[in-house]
Amino acid sequence: MLQRRTVLIAGLAAATPAYATTAVPLPPSLDELSGLPLQTLDGADTTLGQHLGPGPAVISFWASWCAPCVEEAMHLSTVRHRYDEARLNIIGLNVELIAANDEGVRRFLDRTRPTYKQLRADMSTYQAFGGAAQLNLPRLFVFDATGRPTAAFGAPDAPAVNRAIAQVVS
Repeated sequence: MLQRRTVLIAGLAAATPAYATTAVPLPPSLDELSGLPLQTLDGADTTLGQHLGPGPAVISFWASWCAPCVEEAMHLSTVRHRYDEARLNIIGLNVELIAANDEGVRRFLDRTRPTYKQLRADMSTYQAFGGAAQLNLPRLFVFDATGRPTAAFGAPDAPAVNRAIAQVVS
């Protein structure tokens, strides 16, 4: 009985992505998400796929009112300095509860000075990534070069995010 339980636990551990936070489900593949409608920060319509180059990707959901999002944005700027755009796509997706919070977004961007692509999303985009009806931020997802999700985070965890990214960047 003990041996069977050990095998079952080991099998479950092997099936779980190494750095996925259990509270945050992995989203669909980037192929399924690439057509999601987004906006640039100046209001132009776009899609996620228009901003993804070949290779692995990190997608981070944030809002101007989210204190932990500040830490995560600053960390992702550090990651951008480590891996250029040709090796790693990094996209921040702003999801505001108030549609026209331009001032809050501007203050957040002035404070964090992100060095990676920033776009605007809505709740339907957040939900397409597996988010619940209630907005819980930050959310960060790591995808390998084929667009398969490999990790999901619901709180800033720089060491774990760094390990997850290192695994997908060749």
